[in-house]
Amino acid sequence: MRSKLLKFFQTILILSFIISALSFIKKEDLSASSNIKLNIEEPVQLKTNEKPFEIKKRGIDYKIFPRYEYKLEGLVVSTHSISNWWDIKSNNKWGDYLNVKDICVIWGDNLNTDIYQNMTFSSSTWACYASGYDKKVTSKFNPNEMSNNHLLTDNPEIMKKIFYTKIGDIIHIEGLLVDYCYNDCKFSRETSVVRTDKGDGSCETVFVKDYEIINSNRFWQILFALSKIGMIISIAGIVIVLTVKNKK
Repeated sequence: MRSKLLKFFQTILILSFIISALSFIKKEDLSASSNIKLNIEEPVQLKTNEKPFEIKKRGIDYKIFPRYEYKLEGLVVSTHSISNWWDIKSNNKWGDYLNVKDICVIWGDNLNTDIYQNMTFSSSTWACYASGYDKKVTSKFNPNEMSNNHLLTDNPEIMKKIFYTKIGDIIHIEGLLVDYCYNDCKFSRETSVVRTDKGDGSCETVFVKDYEIINSNRFWQILFALSKIGMIISIAGIVIVLTVKNKK
């Protein structure tokens, strides 16, 4: 009986490991979104009548200064969590709980011509980057059709959707391009209002009013999570079987 249990858990461990490795690759596969047509081909930016307003989040008062109404649809190619424990510049460490997550999005010809499938993307605290080994490919990539977005919200439902956004997701955002400050404006951040700027200050700071994940690799994301659970259970089972056997 013990040998059968041991073999059972070992089999589950091997299968879980294989599935985990496969789903790890697939869960952020950008090619899965190659046939998705966007409703908005490029960001929409309009004048706003919204007045400055204040909100409180986790005991901190934020002052929000709207600049433009803003809509964006595109493919998420990279993300940066503002709560990463290893990031010494993590927003939570200086008390910015309004900025939920940073997402890097591409659209337009960068998406329609599938250029992105032959490139790699990464994010830091302040920017996102596109790179590739083939200069013939990278020369066709339009940096004006990619943006790093600081997403702000105090809405729990929107916050949850943003938090669960993964690389490979097609997303739809509506909100305001804003400047904001807190701690008596000792800390402040301004938004970019053009898509052609580069470097420090070129990120869009969006106070999100509506957020939807239009398409995702959710199947592989769930499978990856389940495979990790399978490995934990199988390892625990193996340990228990071997422990009981040794005691006997």
